[in-house]
Amino acid sequence: NEYEVLSLIASVEKNSEHPLAEAIVYYAEEKGIGIPPSTDFVYTTGKGVRAHVNGKIVLVGNDHYMSDNSVSFSETQDHALMLQQQGKTVVYAAIDGSQLTILAIADDLKPSSFQAVRTLKDMGIDVWMITGDKEATARSIAKSVGIDNVLSEVLPNEKAEQIKKLQAQGRIVAMSGDGVNDAIALAQADVGIALGSGTDVSIESGDIVLMKDDLMDVVNGIQLGKKTMTKIKQGFFWALIYNIILLPIAAGLLYPSTGLYLQPQFAGLAMALSSVSVVTNALTLNRFKPHEVEETRIDKLLTAYQEGDLAIDPICKMKVDIATSTLYSDYEGKRYHFCAQYCKDTFDASPEEFRDTELEVIETAPKIAIDPICKMDVDTTTATLVSDYNGKKYYFCAQYCKDTFEANPEQYEDKDFRD
Repeated sequence: NEYEVLSLIASVEKNSEHPLAEAIVYYAEEKGIGIPPSTDFVYTTGKGVRAHVNGKIVLVGNDHYMSDNSVSFSETQDHALMLQQQGKTVVYAAIDGSQLTILAIADDLKPSSFQAVRTLKDMGIDVWMITGDKEATARSIAKSVGIDNVLSEVLPNEKAEQIKKLQAQGRIVAMSGDGVNDAIALAQADVGIALGSGTDVSIESGDIVLMKDDLMDVVNGIQLGKKTMTKIKQGFFWALIYNIILLPIAAGLLYPSTGLYLQPQFAGLAMALSSVSVVTNALTLNRFKPHEVEETRIDKLLTAYQEGDLAIDPICKMKVDIATSTLYSDYEGKRYHFCAQYCKDTFDASPEEFRDTELEVIETAPKIAIDPICKMDVDTTTATLVSDYNGKKYYFCAQYCKDTFEANPEQYEDKDFRD
């Protein structure tokens, strides 16, 4: 069952420091699941981990890691792709050479991410995302925050090479990262920006360490650096002009022709005032005010297919939180919210087919069922994957879930709810 599977996976992942591993272990502990000990732990950089648990070999990692170990997940690829298009990272697990399960892990976007990317672009800075995630996952997340350039499926030891390629194009590269896998790339970048919440090795590799886990501090750091350089140049300029004018006078070079000279005590005072003026100019940096994170923008357009604080995705009929939604399209004075990039692209290709009217909202308000396998929402009015068991209907979001249920229906009977 689900708890036994999580117990096996968490046993292996407890030996790893990867953020995804920590998320799995945390989830298992939160559910009160016992985590047995594991032995013979082996970590393959950028791919996955393996260990012996209760006498069985358990593998946890990405699809490449499973392929390298001759484990096929061909039956779940459609379901995995759907999860990736929703911006989730898919983790595969196998036991004794056979597929065990797939997990989907998603991290909430920081409220400041969209604003940070937009501000950097307004400053004329190209923003790139470099990640080990699959392309579908990476592009879904990148589009939600406005990043146009994506380098996906990059192994940890390849990140530094990607930085070198950008530098070879004549670019000055600043990189922000917080993980062990980012350390080499942070050192390779012209400016390495480490997050204070990151690992010790990434902090040691960074040229700048941000005290808060907030991407707006990257913007503030760049702007403060530019202002600092401006003050340095101003200091050099005024000190140079000051000395060019007063040094000849203090040296008496103008005395024969003009009778102008400075007595030693006044020359010393003038030199002190030169230093005071430079320092005073530098102190104006104290007036620098960092950007504040803007509050969630309030949409003036009416929300289509709205149910309270939620909107219904017009394509897949899943519920979307309006307050945190980043995927939406405006059509005929209404805003349509989507759960995944695929749904948004489908709507944008033919919006008139999915347009909302008051009558449509009343008549087509979907009835939602819970997939007993993956716990996703399924609209019962449009569902095509249905199974009957003991006089009850069960609805599924993908063929894989339906097949899993029908292979052992008594295990999932009455499990069509969330904890």
